[in-house]
Amino acid sequence: RFASPNLQEVAQEIGCVLTGYGNMHAATLENNKVIAGIAARVGRTPYQVVLRWLTQHGISAIPRSHSGEHQEENLRSLEIHLSVEDMQAIDALHENYPYYWHPPASVQTMQCSE
Repeated sequence: RFASPNLQEVAQEIGCVLTGYGNMHAATLENNKVIAGIAARVGRTPYQVVLRWLTQHGISAIPRSHSGEHQEENLRSLEIHLSVEDMQAIDALHENYPYYWHPPASVQTMQCSE
C-alpha cells in the first residue's frame, strides 16, 4: 500500500506507468491520521488526497465509482496540489504490502522487498 518505492523505481527503470485501481474504501483512509490531517487542511476528502498523491507521483489512477457524484469528486482531486511535505508524509506510510494481479485465468502475486 501507499508509496511502494521499489515498485515505483522498477517501473521507472523499465518505462512502465503504474496504475492504481479499485475501491478506495478498501484502504480505510478515513482512519489514517496523516491523510485525514492533510485532507482537513486542504479542504478535501481523504480519497481526493490519495488520488492526488498518486497522480503527483505520475501513477495512473482508476478509482472504482458507481455514481456520477463520486466520479466528479474523484476528478476534483486534480484541482489541488499537495506540498512536498504532504507528499513525503504520505510516502512515509509505506507498508511493504504485496500487490496482486488477478486475471481471469490465474492469480499471480508480486511482492516488492526492501
